[in-house]
Amino acid sequence: MQVQQQQTQSVVFTIPIFEPLPSQYYVRVISDRWLGSEMTFPISFQHLILPEKHPPHTGLVDSVMLWC
Repeated sequence: MQVQQQQTQSVVFTIPIFEPLPSQYYVRVISDRWLGSEMTFPISFQHLILPEKHPPHTGLVDSVMLWC
């Protein structure tokens, strides 16, 4: 018999955000080792401050290779 430990687990991930911004996302975390171990967390975007958008990088320009 295994005993459940009361330790905090950290989960790090990236969620893409699209326009129009929804009011919240639901994130579901499911254990692949423990039967019935799952949690659902609402993540509110009401007070979310996003960084400013930057234009995409320009493409490379064809150039002549210089030999010394």
